[in-house]
Amino acid sequence: MHRRKVKRLFHSVFTKLLVTILLAGTAISLIVGIGFALMRFHSLSHLDRNLLLYAEYLARDIGDPPDFDRAVQIARRTGFSIRFDHPDRGWQTGKIPGSSQFTRARVRNHGNGIWTGHQRGQFFIRLPHGGGELMLITPFRAGDHENAGAILAFMGAALAVVLAAAYFFIRRVLKPLRTLETGVKELAAGPASR
Repeated sequence: MHRRKVKRLFHSVFTKLLVTILLAGTAISLIVGIGFALMRFHSLSHLDRNLLLYAEYLARDIGDPPDFDRAVQIARRTGFSIRFDHPDRGWQTGKIPGSSQFTRARVRNHGNGIWTGHQRGQFFIRLPHGGGELMLITPFRAGDHENAGAILAFMGAALAVVLAAAYFFIRRVLKPLRTLETGVKELAAGPASR
């Protein structure tokens, strides 16, 4: 008896419609997600190019050899944290926000010792300068991740509401078919079952 109910469930029009809607929703979500990922990747490559141009300008402005006082002025004006590493000396303009090692960052090598990367909403550029390495780090904005979490939570809740509404709508639309199915079964059984 239980096996027959399960078999009937999988062969019902309601189940087929629900599965079709779920598959279509999943496909649409994947397409939109891939589209956003491609757009983000494309925008990050443009951001990399602009950051590199800006970093070269700032490196020239800091001077060669790098002038710490000038770097502090630039850091105040731009919001960047600036670090200079050299075998003989090194300095940084204030506290480096977030993880100063950026060990888990996604990095891109642009050749000639120039690297760009990002980790948790922070972008950085490493470039050879003054016999050492200059690193420019954008300010960390903690709110960005909170906003992303809230957006994802909203999207999940909205998807659940849409699926629940689709479920009840399909049940309502198919109610006449279920009534018709019951009538056909009663007719097929004959007058004895009435």
